[in-house]
Amino acid sequence: MRSPTPNSPQIAISLNNLGELYFWLGRYQEAQQKYVETLAMRKKRLLGDEHPDVAFSLNNLATLLAATNDPESSLFHCIQASQINRQDYS
Repeated sequence: MRSPTPNSPQIAISLNNLGELYFWLGRYQEAQQKYVETLAMRKKRLLGDEHPDVAFSLNNLATLLAATNDPESSLFHCIQASQINRQDYS
């Protein structure tokens, strides 16, 4: 069995899942670190700015920001995700 490369989609999925776990444990700072790392990996190294998985990462980050009383940043990320999803279905 091959190990995934540091920039593989599997690593991004694992980081996102770890962020989800931290979120549900109330460990918001650690969750945010994993979400930001996942988003950067998906945007810069794997998929580009307009991929639906990038929108998924933006939504995760927006949910976290809303839960930590940062509604302006949350709204910003939600709008970005919405724009990507609109393009995907246009």
